[in-house]
Amino acid sequence: MENESGEIQPLSATNFAGYFARIQPQIPIHCLILNACHSAPLAQALATHLPYVIGMDIAISDAAAMKFAVGFYKALANHASIPEAYHQGCGEIQLYNLAEELTPKLYQKIGSNRH
Repeated sequence: MENESGEIQPLSATNFAGYFARIQPQIPIHCLILNACHSAPLAQALATHLPYVIGMDIAISDAAAMKFAVGFYKALANHASIPEAYHQGCGEIQLYNLAEELTPKLYQKIGSNRH
């Protein structure tokens, strides 16, 4: 994050998750994708407040991240559920012989029955 002076200001996973907890009632978010490398811990923290969050377990190449996004959004456009779209995104990575199909991780809010 940047502060008012344009300087980098670290933000804890707890504070970031708290932000989404506060805005979720006014701006319902069904799924959030964190395409950054090593973002799975943050995704897991956010999943306490959002129905679905996808984060990257380890480093992910730009090519694999883009293929995941293509497969994910293509599936959503065809009325797939978020878990189905997640699997389609991982499959898209595998289709192009990129060895990162296990890098994206899907987290679901406990007690959420959204599809």
